[in-house]
Amino acid sequence: MRTPLKRLTMHNQVKELFRKGFNDSQIACIAGIHRETVCKYRLMSDDDFLIFLQQQKLRNRKLMPYESFVADRIKNYPA
Repeated sequence: MRTPLKRLTMHNQVKELFRKGFNDSQIACIAGIHRETVCKYRLMSDDDFLIFLQQQKLRNRKLMPYESFVADRIKNYPA
């Protein structure tokens, strides 16, 4: 999972490489992300990207219901 700061850095890198004349496939190889992600990031404005990051924080995760159970287990049974 990528942190919001890493995603923001990646968004800026995609924008910069596109300004330098690289195409989506080349940017994907350089950045190590999928070509469709490059296209999505490239088409987002800075404000749209910040809204996207906020939405990522709010979405439900599959393991969210088990978070407290796992935290208790780690606390009670350290390795």
